[in-house]
Amino acid sequence: MKKFLVSERLYLREISEDDLHLLFELHRDAEVMEYIRPPETTIEETAVTFKRIQSTNKYKEGLGLWMCHENSSDLFIGWFILKNLDDTDDIEIGYRLHKKFWGKGFATEMSKVLLKKGFENPKLEKIVGATHPANKASQHVLEKIGMKFARIQHVYRTDAWIYECFNPRGMSYPFF
Repeated sequence: MKKFLVSERLYLREISEDDLHLLFELHRDAEVMEYIRPPETTIEETAVTFKRIQSTNKYKEGLGLWMCHENSSDLFIGWFILKNLDDTDDIEIGYRLHKKFWGKGFATEMSKVLLKKGFENPKLEKIVGATHPANKASQHVLEKIGMKFARIQHVYRTDAWIYECFNPRGMSYPFF
């Protein structure tokens, strides 16, 4: 398995056909999905999600959804994305983690590494993050990685809080 990005405690890898059951376990958890959409209750629902993920991955361009694992145990903890925000030209950073991995700093740790990667290659000028207005934990993660609240925007069939971070020319990330 080829690792895409590695942080101190985590690594990202491309999604594969073998990951359908891992996604199902993550997407069926009502607490994980609370601010996103109703949980997926059948493997068939997750298979539809899986096909959509595969159709939007642009790994050669540095964009997509990557499965995230702990370095020390290889345990699947969730996934991270760097992809188009809904039907916009904005590139979004995001994640979804199993709740047993919440509060350990994993979202912040890997989001920093992925944000840096997005600014370096594919040399993005701006990266955004979208959260449900009530999802204070995700807002805190976005702020900790240097993003600032920018606007409320209707994406993914809801009004989301949009955070953004720009990559000033000539500066290496992190620059805050």
